Amino acid sequence: SLKGVGYHFGDERIILRHGKIKDGKAVIGNRQYKYVILPNMKTISQSTYNFVKQFVEEGGKLCVVGKFPKYIDGSPISTDAIKGNVTLSKVIKANSPKIKNLTDAKLLYRSCSGDLGDFTFILNVDEEKTATLKLDRTYSVIDLINQEKYRVEGQITLQPQKSVLLKKERSVVVAHKLQNTIDVTNDFWLRSMSQNNLIVDFAQYSFGGKKWSESLYTAHLVDDLLRAKYKGKLYVKYLFNVKDKINNINLLTQNNDIEYVKLNGKKLRLKRTPYDVNFRVADICDSVVIGENELIFKVDFKQNDFVRYAIYGENVTPSLRNMMTYDTVIEPIFIQGAFNVSEDRVIERKSYPNAFDNLTENGYKFFSGEMTLCGVVESGEDGFELTLHGDFMSAQIIVNGLESATVMLDRTVKVTEGVVKGKNMVEIIVKSSMRNMYGPHHVKGMQEWWGVHPGMFTFMGEWINGVPDSFDGEYATVKFGIDKIEIRR
Repeated sequence: SLKGVGYHFGDERIILRHGKIKDGKAVIGNRQYKYVILPNMKTISQSTYNFVKQFVEEGGKLCVVGKFPKYIDGSPISTDAIKGNVTLSKVIKANSPKIKNLTDAKLLYRSCSGDLGDFTFILNVDEEKTATLKLDRTYSVIDLINQEKYRVEGQITLQPQKSVLLKKERSVVVAHKLQNTIDVTNDFWLRSMSQNNLIVDFAQYSFGGKKWSESLYTAHLVDDLLRAKYKGKLYVKYLFNVKDKINNINLLTQNNDIEYVKLNGKKLRLKRTPYDVNFRVADICDSVVIGENELIFKVDFKQNDFVRYAIYGENVTPSLRNMMTYDTVIEPIFIQGAFNVSEDRVIERKSYPNAFDNLTENGYKFFSGEMTLCGVVESGEDGFELTLHGDFMSAQIIVNGLESATVMLDRTVKVTEGVVKGKNMVEIIVKSSMRNMYGPHHVKGMQEWWGVHPGMFTFMGEWINGVPDSFDGEYATVKFGIDKIEIRR
């Protein structure tokens, strides 16, 4: 990888299930490999031996580093060793980036290719020397910090201990002059939204289920219990309000050591989620009532002494604190489903706003998912350029039912796949981040952050004198939406 050669490790079980040889290439699932490197190893499985043998026989390039394995499935090999047909130096030369380092500064390369393009990451690991790089073609510099993208050619310099992310660009041939930009925002409508969220991160606790504490932020609640060195049965109550009957509504929780969960006195059945082993989900449609809803967890609360030491001990290093794991987890819960959330955090009947420029302020404050916009676009046979203005993570462009383009850092894309002369049905699937769902929500005076740390969620060690000065009980979220859609054809 120091030479910039992208690679994947091969797992013999995955190769057995998903591997095949096609046109002289090793095909694993959806990936194809022209070169295979066999490291210095003692044993190999029979299935992998057969796979590599067929790969070489059908013209694949095999590099054997060191000696061929002496054992197959742990038994001494009784067949001929497979000989490599390409050296490691030739593999590196054929696959390394064609970017020349014109200085003797030490560089680290990483390269990868995928649906979004061919990328090369270069880090100048030298502490003193500036590197000058000669580019073999046109690249785009991807500035992840400022979310910018700009083209570069010829030579670029890289200061000591600095890095650059390059995307390989295709040569652009202008077939015709594009017309003026056309604002087509009003030609699109909001067709659908994925499920919405309401976060409930304040709760009360009780030792007997009758006398309850005041409502506390969940991290504050846990802090109280840790300082009291409490161990035993604990009741935790979350409250949320519902205005309208909702037919699709669920509870999502990552609390553990649960004896039972009751919603308005009815026990819920928690199930594993398909996307995270730490979360559980329950259908609460039949238990929700109009008005205030009372959700009570009965848990067996306990924490080991190391947790208390890591949080409250003197001279505790960050590395030691990072080793800490809670025995009992009490976290915010999420109510999910087909609904809107009002400004005062009440669940209401689902509806779509007329505009889609700021979903955060129109019923989707804690949203994490995707919205689909639809519209009709006039185009010639050569397609059109499409530009999206707004606050979002990525967008998928579908034209007449075919996937056509993906919008990410570069908010302008050329749309040709699926385009016909005349009217085209265009779908734009706009995806948000998970920021508004998971937070952080309560850092006082918080603007948008490019990085987060656990303290922004837990305010660890700051609750000793009550609510920390840095804590804000209101909810900070960021804008999600499309301000303007433009085309050029």
